[in-house]
Amino acid sequence: MSNLLPSSSAIDPFEMPEEFGTWDDLWEQLILFIVVIAAYVSMVILGNRFYDKKIRLARKKDKQYWLQRLSARILGSPGDFSDKQVARNQPALYLVLNLVQYCLSTVVVGMWISKSYTLERPTRVEKFVGIACCAYFLLHGVLELFRNEFRISVAYKASTVADVLSCTSLAMALIHQDGWLSLAYFRVFNAHLSLDRIVRSTQFLTDFQAACLKTLSKFVTLMTISASTMLLVETLGDVYIFDEASLRTHNEKGKEISFFIMLYYSFVTISTVGYGDIYPESGLGRIVAIVMIFGGILFFTNETSKILELTKLMTSGKGSYKSKKNHVIVTGGALDAQNVRVFGPFVEELCHPSRGEERPQILLVASQGLRPDVQKKYLKQWWALGFIRFLQGSLVRLEDMKRTSLSTAKMVFILGDVDAEDQGKEDERNLVTALVIKNVYPHIQMKVMMLKRDSKKLAKAMGIPPFVCYSSQNLEGLVLVNQCRAPGIAVILGNMIKQEPIIYSIDKDNHNYDYVEGLKLEVHGVLLQKPLLGLTYNQLAHALYKNWQIVLVGLMSRTGFYCSCDSKSPELTEANTIAYVLPRDKRDLDLVSRGSVSTEWDEEYNENLASILDKRRKMKRTANKLISKTEINFHQIPSFRVDQPIRARRGTVDIQLNDGIDDGQVLKNHIIILCHSDRQWGLVHVIARNIRQMQTTFRIKLLLLCPYEAPQEVRAKHKWVRFVVGDPHSMEDLTAKANVAHAARIIVLFQPHDTQANNQLMQDQTVVFVTSILEQEFRRVGRSVPLLLTFHEGGSHKLLPEPAKHPETYGNSYHLRSGQIVLVKDLLHTLACSYYTPGILDILLALLDRGESTQALWAFHPYRWVNRTFSELYLDGLREDTTCFALYRVPEVGNKHGNKIPFVWTLPPGDTVIKEDDIVYSMASKDYIMNNRRVDKIHTSALKIQRAVRRWLSERRMKGYNLSNGNADFAHRTTVFGSGSPGLGYSGYIMD
Repeated sequence: MSNLLPSSSAIDPFEMPEEFGTWDDLWEQLILFIVVIAAYVSMVILGNRFYDKKIRLARKKDKQYWLQRLSARILGSPGDFSDKQVARNQPALYLVLNLVQYCLSTVVVGMWISKSYTLERPTRVEKFVGIACCAYFLLHGVLELFRNEFRISVAYKASTVADVLSCTSLAMALIHQDGWLSLAYFRVFNAHLSLDRIVRSTQFLTDFQAACLKTLSKFVTLMTISASTMLLVETLGDVYIFDEASLRTHNEKGKEISFFIMLYYSFVTISTVGYGDIYPESGLGRIVAIVMIFGGILFFTNETSKILELTKLMTSGKGSYKSKKNHVIVTGGALDAQNVRVFGPFVEELCHPSRGEERPQILLVASQGLRPDVQKKYLKQWWALGFIRFLQGSLVRLEDMKRTSLSTAKMVFILGDVDAEDQGKEDERNLVTALVIKNVYPHIQMKVMMLKRDSKKLAKAMGIPPFVCYSSQNLEGLVLVNQCRAPGIAVILGNMIKQEPIIYSIDKDNHNYDYVEGLKLEVHGVLLQKPLLGLTYNQLAHALYKNWQIVLVGLMSRTGFYCSCDSKSPELTEANTIAYVLPRDKRDLDLVSRGSVSTEWDEEYNENLASILDKRRKMKRTANKLISKTEINFHQIPSFRVDQPIRARRGTVDIQLNDGIDDGQVLKNHIIILCHSDRQWGLVHVIARNIRQMQTTFRIKLLLLCPYEAPQEVRAKHKWVRFVVGDPHSMEDLTAKANVAHAARIIVLFQPHDTQANNQLMQDQTVVFVTSILEQEFRRVGRSVPLLLTFHEGGSHKLLPEPAKHPETYGNSYHLRSGQIVLVKDLLHTLACSYYTPGILDILLALLDRGESTQALWAFHPYRWVNRTFSELYLDGLREDTTCFALYRVPEVGNKHGNKIPFVWTLPPGDTVIKEDDIVYSMASKDYIMNNRRVDKIHTSALKIQRAVRRWLSERRMKGYNLSNGNADFAHRTTVFGSGSPGLGYSGYIMD
C-alpha cells in the first residue's frame, strides 16, 4: 500500500505551509475577483442597453430579430433550464458546449486535488491547460449572456459568481503567483450545473435515473467543496483575528484557551456531539458542562417540537400569513371543491415565471385542507416556491380575515366551481363572500368569476359593482360565436393574454417560427405621453403603428371603453386615458408611455371606473324620471295587445318574429351545436342569443343536437332554433337529423366533468370521438365543414386525427394553431391577466360583443392588397375605420406528414407580403367587409348562375312542378361561395 501513495507524502509537515502558500495570496485573488465581478456587472448593464438598441435598429432595417435568431440557432432559447420545456428545446451545439465545460471543469478540479498531494509548482503544460480552460469558461459565459439576452439578473446568479471566482483565482495563481494555491475547486459547482443541463435536455434517461444521477452529482459537489475549503483553512492556519491568547487553564499543564475555543466547545457540548478533543479540567467546569448537556437536550427537544408543530400547521393551512407587501388572495368554490381544472390554470398564469419580479405573493384560501397531489403540483413546484402559500379558512369570518392579512391584500379573486351541480347556489355563495369583503374592507379590489350570466343581476341587486363580476359562460359563448364568424379569433385572443414558454424555432422556413412569434405577444395598458394626447382613435392608432408597429386594441376614458375606430366617435385622448396596446416588443412601451409608476396607473383606472359607473347611474335615474312622468296605455296600441303578436313587415309579406324552424325542413348552410350534457343550457343560451344578434346582418339557422330534451324556458327564449333530441355519437343522428355534411359550422362542446365518474378525461375524449366520426363523414361526402372544438386540457388536441391530405380539406385542421380549437382554460388565463393589466376583461368583452357598435370582428380575403405589405394593409384600413391585427396563412412548406396546416399569425411584421390565399382578421363594419370581399370572374359567374337558378326555381314552383333533391342541392351549391365549400368569415353567412 505504501507504494501507491504519492512520492511527496513524506514531506516534512513544517515545510508544507511555505510551499502551499499564504493568506496574502488568497487576499490578492479575492481583490482581483471583486474588481472583475464589478467590471462584469457593468458590462452586463451596458450590454443590455446595447442589445436593446441593436434590436431596434435591426427592425428599422427590415431585419427583425436577427440577433435573437442567431443566438437561438447557436445557443438555444432564453430561460431557466429548470423549466423542462426550455431544456428540451435547446440545439445540439449548445449541449456540446455544456459537455465541454463539464469535462474541462472536471480537469481543473482534478489538477487542484493532485497538486494538494505533490505540492509542486505548475509546469508550462499545466499553465497552458489552465489558461486555456479559463479562456473557454470566459467564452461560455459570454455566450450564456447572449442566450439570456443580456438580462441583468444573470450577473447575480450563484453560477456566475462561482464561475468568475474560480477563473480569476486560477489565472492569478498561474500567471502572477506561479503557484497552485487558488479557489479553482469551485469549478465543481459549474460542472454540476452543466451536468444538470445535459440531463434535463436528454430524453434517454428515465426520471428515476436522472434523479439518481443528479443526487450523486450534488453529493460529490458538496463533499469536494467542503473538503477543499477545510484543507485550505487548516493548512494556512488562523488569520490574525483568530490568534490564540496567552490564557491557560488553572493547572500547570493546562491548555491554551480563548473565546472561540470555548464557543466551539459549548456548541459541541450543547448539541450532544462531544468529540472529546476539548474537555474541562476544573470541577466547576465539569458541573457547568453537565448542566449544558441537560440544557441542550431540553432546548433542542422543545424548540424542535415547536418548529415541527408550526410546520405542520403551516402545511395543513391552519397557521397565519404575514404579508410584507401587497399579496393576492384566491378563494371561492373552486378552491373549496379542490377543482384543479379551474384554479390550476389560473394560478399557473398568475405565477408564470416569465413575469419575473412582477409576480405577486399568492395566498390560496379554502374551507378544507388541500390534497397531497394538489400540494405537490401547485405548492412544491420550482416556479411556485416562495410565491404560493395555502391557508385553511373562509373569508366570511373575521378571524380568518386577520389570519390572511386581508386588510393589506392588493386583490382578491373568487373562483366558482364550474363542475358544481347547482350553479345558481354556487354563484350565490361566492357573491356572499364578495359582499362580506366589500362591507368590511371596501378598498379591496375584487374579481368574481360567476358561472351563470344571469347572476350579474343578483350581484347588482346586492350592491356589487358590475366591473367586479365576470361570467365565464358569457365569455365562452362570445368566443364561440366570434369563432363562427372568423375561425382563429380564439387563438388570437389567447396570444394576447396568456404567457407561453419563449421557444425560438431554429428553422426560419418553418411556419412554426411565425406562430411562436405571435405567442410572445401580450396586451398592455399604458398612460400616453403628451405628444399622443388630443388625438382621435384613428389618429392614435395610425401614430402608434407607423412609428413603433404597435397595434391599438382599445381605449378607456372617463366615459367608457372603446374598441372601435369608428370615425364618428368624438372622443379624444386625454391625460387620464388608458390605451390598451399590442406591441411586437415590450420594450417599445417605454417610447409611448409616460413611464409612471403602477400606483398612478391604478389610480387612473379606478377613477375612470368610478366615472363610468356614475355616468350609468345618472342615465338610469334620468330614464326612470322620464318613465315616471309619462303615462302610456299599452292596451291602446295595437302592436302591444295581448291577443295580437308582434309582427315585422318585410316587403309585402308579414313575418312573425321568433318563428320556429319547421321540423320537416332540410337545413343547409346552418350552424350545428353538439351538446353532450344537460348542464350546458346556460352556455347554449348565450351562444343562441349572440347568434340571434348577428341575424341583423345575415340570416342564420341554428340547430342543437343533444341527448336531453331542452328546458321549456330555453325553447321559449329561442323559438327560431331547432332543438333535436339525438346522440352526437351516432352517425345516423348526425347525418339524418343534423345534416352535418351541408352545415356551415359545427360547434362541439366538451362534456362537463361528472363528480361521480371515475375517469375525468372523458370530457375531452368525447370531443375527440365525435371529431373522428365527423372526419369520416366528410371524407365520404367529399366536403369539409369547419369544426369549432372546445377542450379543457391543453394537450387533448394532440389526440385528434391528422388532417386529410386532400387539397380541398387541408383547411379543416384540428391543430391548435389552425384556429379551430377553443381551450376553456384560456378563459381562466384572461381572469389572471386582469391583475397585471386591469381592464383587460372589459376590453375583450367590448371586442367580442358588438353591443351598439357598428363594427365587429371579421375575417376577409384582402384581394386588393395581394403582393403588398401588411403595414400598407393596416394603414389603409385605418383610413376606412378598420383595424387589422392578424393573418390566417397556409404555409408553403408542409409538415413531416406532407400536410400544409394553416396557422394564425398574430400581428405579423410590417414587411410581411400579403399572399393571394391569406385571410385577414380585422375589426370592421359589415359595409367594409362587403365592399372588400373577393370578387373575380368565377365568383361573378357563380352569382349570375345563382340568380338565374333561383328565378327558374321560383317559376317552376309557381307552375306547380315538384323539384327533386338534386336541383335543390344544385341551387345550394351555387351560392356565393362559388365552390360549394363554406369558407372562413362572412361568406359562411351570406344567403342573398
